[in-house]
Amino acid sequence: MRLRLDRIARAAARFRSALLLPVVVFVLGATSTTAALRTGSLEASVTDEAGQAVVGVQMKLIPTREGQGIARTFKTDKKGRFSHAFLAEGSYRVEVGGENWAIRSMPYVLTDINGSEIARQTGDANPRTGLPPFPIGVGQKATLEIVLTTQAQRQRL
Repeated sequence: MRLRLDRIARAAARFRSALLLPVVVFVLGATSTTAALRTGSLEASVTDEAGQAVVGVQMKLIPTREGQGIARTFKTDKKGRFSHAFLAEGSYRVEVGGENWAIRSMPYVLTDINGSEIARQTGDANPRTGLPPFPIGVGQKATLEIVLTTQAQRQRL
C-alpha cells in the first residue's frame, strides 16, 4: 500500500511539473513581448565635417532620467553607423568618446511605427551646454545624423 501511495505521489508531482512548465514559459514570453512593445529604437550615422564616415569612434548613449535604463556604448561600423533596438521609452543624450572629437551637430528625425514623421530637430551643438537630449517613445525610431569636428576646430568656433 505504501509503495502504491509513493507511486501516486511521484506521478502527481510529474503531472504538476508538466503543467507548470508551459505556464512559466507563457508568462516569461508575454513579459518579454510586453517589454519589447514598450520600447523604441535608434539608428545613427556619424560623419566628419567633410561628410566622410567616421569609423571606429566610440559613441555613448545616456538616459537623462534615473531608472530609465543604463548608458550604452557603441563603436561606429565601417560605414560610420551604429544602432540599437529595444531602448526604453524616454529621453537620451549622445556623447562622443575619445579626446580627438567633439560633436558639432546632431539633427534627428523621430518617426512612429508606420514611418510617419513625428518630430525633427536641427541645429548646431552649443559649445557650453552641448546637445539637447532627444526623445524616444514606444514604437518610435530616432534617426540621428551626427557630425563630428576635431577638438582643435571646436575650440576655434
